[in-house]
Amino acid sequence: MVGRQRNPRKPRDPQERFWEKVDKSGPCWLWTGYLQPLGYARFRVGEKMIAVHRFAYETLVGPVPPGLDLDHLCRVRNGVNPAHLEPVTERENVLRGGMPNGALAKRTHCGRGHLFDEANTYFRPDGGRRCRKCTIVQVQRSARRYQAERAGAGLEIDQTEDGWDVAKLRHELRLLRAENARLREALGLPPP
Repeated sequence: MVGRQRNPRKPRDPQERFWEKVDKSGPCWLWTGYLQPLGYARFRVGEKMIAVHRFAYETLVGPVPPGLDLDHLCRVRNGVNPAHLEPVTERENVLRGGMPNGALAKRTHCGRGHLFDEANTYFRPDGGRRCRKCTIVQVQRSARRYQAERAGAGLEIDQTEDGWDVAKLRHELRLLRAENARLREALGLPPP
């Protein structure tokens, strides 16, 4: 026979294949099939791969509104119970998650204590943000170092250069690291 041979078996219904890999004995309805390294799973429907939690939500609730992601309210990544899923924006999903980038996005002050407000925050093209005051000081320091190197002199930095008290900054950094450790412990994340 020339060309590809078709599978002699009749293709099975995706619903049947899906639900035989779901354990409904607990509250989260766990996916028992293969899990990807981050704990999520995908499922083939025809020629398309779809996240298992999305398949369950769309099957039992309806389509996910355009531009929204499904957030696991229970934080169980292989859970498919639609009662534990909520359509939210990608930003809200990241902020709710326990990952470090979500913790950074929740911060209201930079590492040196400056407020992230409209006047003092620069939003980078990649979506990140920077403190304008810290950026200005960093550029000024670089310029002075460059000028000192061109002049052939070394540059000694005072402990209170530009009003920055290094001892105070180190103390604030220790406090931030302790707070970060408490947050990681509360979220059940391993230490960095």
